[in-house]
Amino acid sequence: AMIDMLIAFGLAPAEKGPPSFELLGRTILYPITDRGAVAALAYAQRLYQFPLGVFGIAIATAIFPALARAAPTANANGTIPLSRDSHSFRAILQHGLQLTVFIGLPASVGLMIVRLPLTRIIFEYGEFDMESSKRVGAILAAYASAVWAYSMTHVITRAFYAVKDTMTPLKISMMMVMFNLALNLVLVWFLQEAGLAWSTAISAAVQAILLLWATRRYVDETVNRQVWLGWTVTAFLTAVMAMVLLTIMWLFDDAATLTRNQAAVMLAALVVAGSVVYLGGAKILRCPELNWLRNRSV
Repeated sequence: AMIDMLIAFGLAPAEKGPPSFELLGRTILYPITDRGAVAALAYAQRLYQFPLGVFGIAIATAIFPALARAAPTANANGTIPLSRDSHSFRAILQHGLQLTVFIGLPASVGLMIVRLPLTRIIFEYGEFDMESSKRVGAILAAYASAVWAYSMTHVITRAFYAVKDTMTPLKISMMMVMFNLALNLVLVWFLQEAGLAWSTAISAAVQAILLLWATRRYVDETVNRQVWLGWTVTAFLTAVMAMVLLTIMWLFDDAATLTRNQAAVMLAALVVAGSVVYLGGAKILRCPELNWLRNRSV
């Protein structure tokens, strides 16, 4: 987030300044039109951090004691043998992975769909007009696309902490900071400030995949058939939810043409419909994640 802000500030012209700069004798236009991009990034970050804080980090925090109790003990040579504890540790981690995607994926898709009415309701006051809402909404769509990845990273990191391995997630995290920086400096020229958000989302997805791969050191099959099945069902339910929400938005017409009160009604309809469709579908399909949430246990 800090890197996004610094790049948005540095690659935008100063107030009342020229729209370009000189580099090696060439005139280059700034990729970002104004420093309002810094505020737009901050507004969008607040919105995608809501489901991450309420659900993603909450799951990771709740699952950590169970992971710590079941964490296998390393041998004298530093390796961790597969044992009964290892299998229990794996099962808890797998449940955590299913839960984060079960909550994070529909949160990602839902935020992307409702980005404009949500931004209008929360921020559209005074000088924050429709154009500002569209600008923040475009950034929010990028950040929100990886809510599932942000959440998954927290859960997997707790698994490493449980086995007293703090270096692996740290090394991967530092690699992703550099990767994110490099991607920022490329995408910002094509997508302006939204490119910074897409860089963060892509980096988060890559980080989650690398962390999953690294868990093979401690568990023999982190993502097994059960986890894949759970993720597939979640993806199906999310797709059905998305079709319903997009249909409702089509019936309401373009959110940009509605008044704020009408946008509030549409947002409420989208939230209720999305919740009913997704959770109702999960209950019909008897998704185990619902029981895990209800029992406050994985």
